Amino acid sequence: MALEDSVTGVASAVSAGITTAGMVQFVPPGEREDRTAQLRQAGAAWVAPSWDRLTRDTVDNTASVVAT
Repeated sequence: MALEDSVTGVASAVSAGITTAGMVQFVPPGEREDRTAQLRQAGAAWVAPSWDRLTRDTVDNTASVVAT
């Protein structure tokens, strides 16, 4: 898994076949909505607003996969 906050970083990781999450924690608040859309358009599997949310999403997702 790759973690990127730039559109070019997401595009590069996705083109290499790596599942990629976007992160907008360090993007200025007024730019986060647009950056989230751009990261998704570049191929991010999901976009997290913070490290805390990324951790919770990852752990919750792992628990779901293990339980099935």
